[in-house]
Amino acid sequence: MMNRLWKNIILAMTLLTGSAVADFIQSPIPPSSRENSLLDSDGDGRLDQMNIKFLGTISGEYLDQMVDSLTFDWMDSSKTVQHYAVGRKAFVPDSSNNRRITVDLSHLQSQFDILTSLSDGEGGSLGNVKLYLAEGSVFDIAMRDKMSPVVKSTFLRSYRGKSTDSLVVNFSERVDLVWGCQAVLEFKKKDGSPGRFISNSNAIWNANNTSALFLFEVNDSREWLLPQDSIRLMPRCVLDSIRNASEENARFRKMEGFYPLEVMSSNMVVETAVPAENLPIFQMQFKDPAANVPNENEWGVAMDVLGPEFENAVRDALGLEQKTALDLKKLKIFYNLRIYTNLGAYVVGTSGEVYGNDSRFNGSATRLFLKWNLMDGTRKRVATGAYISNAVMIISYDGQVVFRNDVHHGPTTQIFGVKRK
Repeated sequence: MMNRLWKNIILAMTLLTGSAVADFIQSPIPPSSRENSLLDSDGDGRLDQMNIKFLGTISGEYLDQMVDSLTFDWMDSSKTVQHYAVGRKAFVPDSSNNRRITVDLSHLQSQFDILTSLSDGEGGSLGNVKLYLAEGSVFDIAMRDKMSPVVKSTFLRSYRGKSTDSLVVNFSERVDLVWGCQAVLEFKKKDGSPGRFISNSNAIWNANNTSALFLFEVNDSREWLLPQDSIRLMPRCVLDSIRNASEENARFRKMEGFYPLEVMSSNMVVETAVPAENLPIFQMQFKDPAANVPNENEWGVAMDVLGPEFENAVRDALGLEQKTALDLKKLKIFYNLRIYTNLGAYVVGTSGEVYGNDSRFNGSATRLFLKWNLMDGTRKRVATGAYISNAVMIISYDGQVVFRNDVHHGPTTQIFGVKRK
């Protein structure tokens, strides 16, 4: 009798234990076949989230117990399709919907190309999202593109009113314009001043609407666009092929391009103090690009050298691809400056050359300033009055002339005045 009682107790405990284990081992919950999306939550044009809906309640405990990883195919910044995998830590339950999760891809975001479409642009498809469960099940997850189109890249040829400016804008996917919108782009100056608009009437579109060329005539009454100004698509004025509209959170993208290469000087110089006795007649100075030289107290000729805009101008003149690296030791800046009295009598002059790999450039953008310290060839201070300068500057790369101001800017002579206080 006692043995039968113990057998019943053991059997009951076994059944209870088996029931608890059955409750703990959950059944896989399949994802929805339609309500899953790819997102660009910060508006930079790169995939950074997936939103996935399931056909049952999803808790943190379920994710911990059941989910192993998720894989997908996406294009990296070198435009190569790569296979990516993310683990359980990337899965975050949606606090507003117990059937949704967010897959956080922000740690991979910087590796991705600026791309807001499930197409790789060459007929191939991306995504191929698969969810792997710990017990071995695999779910293919159909994804919808919910990413808005953005400006992918730009290139501005700016001539500051000397010629027609052109701006090439490439988009993150094929785009269409919303009827009634008069502008497709807005821009803001690099100092952060309020945005301005660029009319659609200036645009010439490529065959598949992934790029547009904007032309700005010399006589346009406008503020000149310049490299380092920023640009983006007008919110709600541009659609992609599945009707995702450009958004307010889209980031402004800094414009690449170049300024016209030019030589700067001033019309007057006022000497306010006696120069030091050991001061040379001419000084080649390597200044910060924002330095205000020449100015009313320092006369000479200056040119902005190195930096992205200068190097883009060199590549453009040579017909090189814009991403081609320049060998700075092949870059030469030649200068020749002669100064005469207003009657044509020779006063003083200098010439020389500087190479792009000169350590004084420190490998960065520089305002190269050839300063005249108001002395003649015998180091005597010149009299006040009018003078004539003739300044020639030639930029060459590997022996090929890129710019010379006597050809590109016309006459190189200038009349200027010298005063003393």
